[in-house]
Amino acid sequence: MNPLRYFLFLTLNFLAFNGNAQNFKVIEETKDYILKECDSGYYYSHGLPPKDDFVIDTTKIHKVNGVLKLPLDNGKEVVFRDEGNEPNYMIRKNSYGGKNRKWNYFLVNSNFYDEGGFSLLINSKNGATDTVFDKPVFSPNAIHYGYDYSSYMGGDIYVCYKNLNQNKAYKILMEDLAPMNIKWLNDYSFIFIGNLPDFMVTKYKHKKYYLVQIKQ
Repeated sequence: MNPLRYFLFLTLNFLAFNGNAQNFKVIEETKDYILKECDSGYYYSHGLPPKDDFVIDTTKIHKVNGVLKLPLDNGKEVVFRDEGNEPNYMIRKNSYGGKNRKWNYFLVNSNFYDEGGFSLLINSKNGATDTVFDKPVFSPNAIHYGYDYSSYMGGDIYVCYKNLNQNKAYKILMEDLAPMNIKWLNDYSFIFIGNLPDFMVTKYKHKKYYLVQIKQ
């Protein structure tokens, strides 16, 4: 085989591999999405690297006497107040998680004395608020964002995403696998790792990798 034909052979095989890369085992399919199990090679060679776009600027926003004020673009404020008698007893404590300046969202973390906590995503234009469990990861053009969710007191574990244009959220049940490290492939598909809690290591030997394709 001459060098030109050999190069063409390698190129065609590479394209064929990439073309079939998403033909993974289907775990679940609904009218809204398809959940597939992929592999570590696909996960680590695809997707946008996770990036923390929430920047904390304490010169502009900081908590004073347990009160956190977020200035909105319309001139109004969203106010969060700690609840309880710190440091002896604190029912609810809020902390500023930063602002995503590209897509204009604030992040606030709320922690409770005995029930864990959650995060709040606040639209800096109008103050609209979403409750999320973890810091959300936006798709390339902010059509969706994704995050993981699990109950602090036990119970169901989900990987979640929300369509910002439709203002509609979706939860995908993951049972024993805690989702983490979401990476978007494009505005309608993302990949993530299904991580096994410590008590599960004797049952499974490896982490699992997943692909979510959102139906348009």
